[in-house]
Amino acid sequence: MITNILPYLAESLLCGIIFLVFYRLVLAGEKSFSFNRFYLLGSLLLMFLLPLLHINTQAGGVGDLSTIYLPEVEMNGGKNVSTNEATIHWGLWVLWSYLAISAILFIRLVSNLTNIMQRVRKAESSTEDGYRLVHVREDVPVSTFFHYIFWPQHMSLSTEEQSMVLKHEITHVKQWHTLDLLLVNTLASLFWILPVWKQYRKAFEETHEYLADREVLRNTTPQSYGSLIAKYTLKQSGLTLTHSFANQSLKRITMMKNTLNSIKPMKLLMAFPLAAVMFWTVSCEESDVIEEEQTEQPVLKEHTTIESEAGELPDDVLTIVDEQPMPEGGFPAIAQHIQETLKYPGEAEKLGIEGRVYVQFIVNTDGSISNVKAIKGIGHGCDAEAIRVVSEMPHWNPGIKDGETVKVRMVLPIVYKL
Repeated sequence: MITNILPYLAESLLCGIIFLVFYRLVLAGEKSFSFNRFYLLGSLLLMFLLPLLHINTQAGGVGDLSTIYLPEVEMNGGKNVSTNEATIHWGLWVLWSYLAISAILFIRLVSNLTNIMQRVRKAESSTEDGYRLVHVREDVPVSTFFHYIFWPQHMSLSTEEQSMVLKHEITHVKQWHTLDLLLVNTLASLFWILPVWKQYRKAFEETHEYLADREVLRNTTPQSYGSLIAKYTLKQSGLTLTHSFANQSLKRITMMKNTLNSIKPMKLLMAFPLAAVMFWTVSCEESDVIEEEQTEQPVLKEHTTIESEAGELPDDVLTIVDEQPMPEGGFPAIAQHIQETLKYPGEAEKLGIEGRVYVQFIVNTDGSISNVKAIKGIGHGCDAEAIRVVSEMPHWNPGIKDGETVKVRMVLPIVYKL
């Protein structure tokens, strides 16, 4: 399990870093605030979705060759009990430690949410049109959490200035900005090992503030509103998970000064090729063999073929025959031979290597096996061991074409699994 989780987390981290770098270099300076918000949300989705997608793509230059494809045989690493048990125990310790930290962080997140709701219940409040105004003490900054607006009882601001602050906070409520931050904080507690969450929080917070500022600036000048932000900027950090009016104050004032800059559509369109490149890089993988769905019972399928880049096919070797080669004792005998004979390579077991090795071979007219080679493997001794075991397979009944025995090329997938 650990060997599957680690590559997934690594690919998720790669996606997250690239998406954030693109945001900072291309989108952060643009005034396309709504697009930026949905880009950040979309990048979070792709960050976890793309590593889950694995699409096999056939490499170029594939000929018209076909090869008879056998059901796969699975090799478990349980024969080396001491090494395998040590690997399992190590993996379980890592997994449980990770889950314990995630649980602690998630409990802390729930505690912060509970703290906010307790403040709401204890404070006096009034229900307005689409939001609830919660009156708090003076040292708590104006901030928003879902439809709750925390409003200090006494503020040294004029009525006009308070109106601008309130409109700013109402925008947070109407556009559900708290939901974005709650999503990021939840993912951060579950996937805390990925070092991207601080930057994602910062990106979302500044985008939310820009969106709220834009609504206020529809009825006021950047100069007067910028003066209000500078005047109101507070030293305290405020409540966790809320949008404080003083957030990102310097960046907001700077962005307002650039209000005449137009949005560059080409920069926005660059996000779509980036998503396509990441999809190709992370989700698509070249495959020399197209896997077909296997039956639960290890029985040979009649006239089952796959395409392969296994090289030129000799004239006397066939792939389409009247009767396929059949191992003496049937396929279960071959599966038993492999499971009893194949040894999980020590290096692969130590490193936690798992995967499939595709072994190609020819069944000759006398039923012997020749030309054994791995056409796709996982290395670390697994390919060589699979070749050795297949070379030592028991006698086969040869394939028949037009009443005569013929040579037939076949592929056997061997699965290494710890």
